[in-house]
Amino acid sequence: MLFWDVETASEADLPKVGAHVYAEHPSTRIVNAGFALGDQRAVWHPGEPLPAWVEQAMLDPAVPLGAFNEEFDRTVWNSKSGTGIRIAASRSVCLAARARVAGVIEDSAKDGAPDLARTLQAFGIAVGKDTEAAADSGLFSS
Repeated sequence: MLFWDVETASEADLPKVGAHVYAEHPSTRIVNAGFALGDQRAVWHPGEPLPAWVEQAMLDPAVPLGAFNEEFDRTVWNSKSGTGIRIAASRSVCLAARARVAGVIEDSAKDGAPDLARTLQAFGIAVGKDTEAAADSGLFSS
C-alpha cells in the first residue's frame, strides 16, 4: 500500500464548504504531498516531477493508496495536482474509516475523529505524520 497525505492551502473554509467545493475553489492549491511505501519516503511539491517509485505506484492499479481522510486527499489531488494522474475511489483506502470500524480510540479533542498516530499504531503501520511535510505546509494547510 502506498500511504499518502496531501497538504493544502485555500481561501475556502473546508469545514463550511466540504471537500468537493474546497477542491474546486480557485484559490485552493496543493502545498505538498507526502508518500511512503515500504522504507521509501518522499515529499513532493507541485511543479516538481513525482519520484519515479511514487509515480509507478500511483499508476499501478494493483497498488492500493491509503490516506487518513482519503476522499479529501483523492478529491484535491485529482483536481489540483497537475500531474495528469487521477486516482479512482476504488483504489483508495480510508484509514480513518477503518479506524472507526476497528474501534480505534477516538480523539475527542478533534471532534470525535480518529487520531492518525493512534490509528497507525493500532494497525501496526510504522509510518507517521511527516513532520517535514507538515512544517512545510504552513499555517493554512488542511
